[in-house]
Amino acid sequence: MSSVIVKLRYHDEIRRLSLPRSTLSFQHLINEIKNTLLISKFSVKYLDEENDQISLSSDIELREAVRQVDERKEQVIKLVVNEESPIVEPPPTPKLPVPVESSIPVSLTEPVDHSPPHQSHKIVCSSCNIEIIGTRWKCSVCPNLNLCELCEPWDKHNVNHPFLRMKLPISPGLETAYSTFANVHTFGQQINHFLVSPHFMEVSNTLKQISDETFETVKIVTDQLISQTKEFNKEFRTVIKNEADNVYALCSNLNNEISKTLSPIKSNNPRPENSQPVFEYAQQLKSITDMGFTNEARIRSLLLQFKGDVNQCIHSLI
Repeated sequence: MSSVIVKLRYHDEIRRLSLPRSTLSFQHLINEIKNTLLISKFSVKYLDEENDQISLSSDIELREAVRQVDERKEQVIKLVVNEESPIVEPPPTPKLPVPVESSIPVSLTEPVDHSPPHQSHKIVCSSCNIEIIGTRWKCSVCPNLNLCELCEPWDKHNVNHPFLRMKLPISPGLETAYSTFANVHTFGQQINHFLVSPHFMEVSNTLKQISDETFETVKIVTDQLISQTKEFNKEFRTVIKNEADNVYALCSNLNNEISKTLSPIKSNNPRPENSQPVFEYAQQLKSITDMGFTNEARIRSLLLQFKGDVNQCIHSLI
């Protein structure tokens, strides 16, 4: 809407005004009321959503009245005008004389106002879209959310976001620092929300399930390899034992054949009396050494132990 409809109630008289929204101000409203009702001293109040009369005395309060009407989607601002009786001013208070020696001015009737002046922050309110003058409320989490002092109590922003109260404008460098801090804080919150989100928990549970299944598969494969290795070792030992037994039997048969062949020769060629004593199992000793066994002392000891049994000697040597 390009204009604001104002309905004035003055005693039993009701007037209707149409004021442009772009140039609407409290002083403009006062001047229109003076020209319409032809009164000079009066007070103005507006009716809120509960029909309570709220005093109207500044541009900020006027913007609040317009905002409430816009929220209720009404077309008219209802104002109540009450004429004020003339105020009788008290007689002036005499000033105390100031000594000549003192150069400090003394005034008992003019208090000093130490409150900061209302300055423009050159930033638009995120709620009413009007330039913020006076106190500015800046969200410390959302980098671009600012509220004026009228919209701050009514704005339905996140109650968990702390606000910074600024009475005076700040430098561009400090403004950038505030925005950077808000961006970092927002990024941290996004990461935190992602870590506790159902999607992340689902991915985490899926990865854990895959890890458990992989570990179980590796364990099964490892157990199979160990079992196969044990079976292979068992079969290998059986094959080696069988081959050793075959060699032992072959050597035993060979030894018997050699013994049968050499027995007639020994009986026909007796040993001379003056010759050195011959090892009684010399023939068996020669047979075993011819097979490739070189430890003659051990072979002699085994032949004496087993009484010339070549098969048992070879089995011990293997």
